[in-house]
Amino acid sequence: MTAHTRAALRLARSRLPDPPGTDVPQYLTPADALRPLADHALWELREDIDRELQARAYIALTDALRWHLRESGLYDHDGQPAVAATFTVTTKHPDGPGWDETTATIRYADGFEQTVDFAGTTVDDELMELVQGSDEHPEPGDVLTVPLLPL
Repeated sequence: MTAHTRAALRLARSRLPDPPGTDVPQYLTPADALRPLADHALWELREDIDRELQARAYIALTDALRWHLRESGLYDHDGQPAVAATFTVTTKHPDGPGWDETTATIRYADGFEQTVDFAGTTVDDELMELVQGSDEHPEPGDVLTVPLLPL
């Protein structure tokens, strides 16, 4: 799924009603107010879309990491494959906290670690897509670890 498709799904999700108890009207039309179960079903659909977007964003980020590491010759170290990439929140951006999407610490099966800069790559794009589609609000010092070994 491309970033554009995920953005379209996120837009569709945002048009679904908010959960009951918020200040936002919870029904699509006045007729929907007569069917409270429909509201519950719509909320479950909204949560399903959120989970699907999150899962697809993680898959896209993992694929981008693997591809860039292979292309740069950094996928293995002394014959041992990369097992994880760790991103760390370093600053609070004006538009809110975010992961430091340009550098990651890559860990290998033999315990070796190195820092790799992904600025301007699809890793950068997919990481921002993951953060924007999430309800998490990372703070400086928080880490995101992405497993890289195929299952």
